[in-house]
Amino acid sequence: MSTPIRKAVRVLLINEKNELLLMCYENFDISTKEETKNKRFWCTIGGGIEEKESLKEAAFREIYEETGIASEDINLGPIVWHSMIELKLKGILTTFDESFIVAKTRQTHVALYNPTDDEKERVSALKWFTLNKIKESKDPIFPLTLPKLLPDILSKKYPKSPLEI
Repeated sequence: MSTPIRKAVRVLLINEKNELLLMCYENFDISTKEETKNKRFWCTIGGGIEEKESLKEAAFREIYEETGIASEDINLGPIVWHSMIELKLKGILTTFDESFIVAKTRQTHVALYNPTDDEKERVSALKWFTLNKIKESKDPIFPLTLPKLLPDILSKKYPKSPLEI
């Protein structure tokens, strides 16, 4: 039996201070294949791509649902990274096929506008992070390669094609 595939967009939402918006999850039922769980972790905003929805449409929708920032206040950039990872989501081994897209905004006020049921129960914070705060975080931040890869994104040194991370 093959594992289900969850196509998703992850948004590197950056404000004018060159800060990245991250979302904090607590007690979310997700783990590695080896059952390693993190009770608390941070990740970029984003989520599943709906049927017949383009990646860019999904990015705008996820930004709005998770921050309240409307599409007219967002400048979407390129897709810079791609990741395929197998995780257990609610006990079911699932392949996460994630594309990471850059988005810029002048807005700094954010709030969960239209969260999913899981987000209502599990998201404890939305917070803007500088690169140094990401490097200093005691909580895991996903993707784990973020501290290494983010400087090029903040400097607008985008890869010619998405990097596999």
